Amino acid sequence: MQKADDATLGWLYRHAFACAMPTVAEGFCLPIVEALQHGTPVIASDIPVLREVGRDYCAYFPANDEQAFMEKVVEWLEDTSEYERMKAHIRNFEVFTWHDTAEKIFGAIEP
Repeated sequence: MQKADDATLGWLYRHAFACAMPTVAEGFCLPIVEALQHGTPVIASDIPVLREVGRDYCAYFPANDEQAFMEKVVEWLEDTSEYERMKAHIRNFEVFTWHDTAEKIFGAIEP
């Protein structure tokens, strides 16, 4: 199995209906950032780390609740205005940069 290169991954994000992150344990969760940077709506488990990364740019559902996940997908499919509102809101997503991250880290540890 081949890994997707950056160009292929970018194309997939730009053409996806949504990115699903139904996880119960996660680190930083780069796929959320990548999806949002490409304007792709995200449906994610409602766990602290995903809320920290996705803030109000994602739709959340209780972790391990398959029914709640499916309800969000159906809602976006049936109510295109809510889906389009989310896509428009994502345009305001601020991209994480290494410089900004380093400044936050230094600010947190500086006396």
